[in-house]
Amino acid sequence: MFLYHPETGSTYLANMAKPRARHCMEILGERLYVAGGITSDDNMSMVDLLTCEVYNPVADSWTAFTSLSVPHVSAGGAVLGGKLYVLGGYSHEDFSETKLVHRYDPTTKRWENMGKMPGPNSDIRASVLCLPPHFRMEDKKSTEGCVSIHVVEHSAVIPQFHVHLVTTIQLQNNSITATVRAVR
Repeated sequence: MFLYHPETGSTYLANMAKPRARHCMEILGERLYVAGGITSDDNMSMVDLLTCEVYNPVADSWTAFTSLSVPHVSAGGAVLGGKLYVLGGYSHEDFSETKLVHRYDPTTKRWENMGKMPGPNSDIRASVLCLPPHFRMEDKKSTEGCVSIHVVEHSAVIPQFHVHLVTTIQLQNNSITATVRAVR
């Protein structure tokens, strides 16, 4: 890993235990969390990576944390309410898609299965939508205001149109509700 500064250039930082690609990487608290993806084995074949690591910038070190239960290659990642979400993806070894949403709680150091999204859901991007209080239907007293994760799935090319499928994941009472809509 590198740290880049426009005036001083690049500085080498600690490496992860295994190189990985097509993973989720999110900042949670003062640390950088990495989950899922693929790596190469001794025969240079690409294999699913269930292991997860967290980077501590003060110590310039990576530490393993609880592994995922299923592969999440090219999944969406987001942080909401102090927890890391990994959404969808696929297994590179058998090319099966997953619709699962997993949530990591750094306090309990556990992954939870939060349910399924409409799918298939690989090679997606996710972002958190934070609304000011006057736009919220519920919980107007909450200071965080982050109420949903938006996932942009594969683009579908239709003659003269470029369509994105947008999945909105609402999190309420520890359950998820998904809505899918097409946007040009």
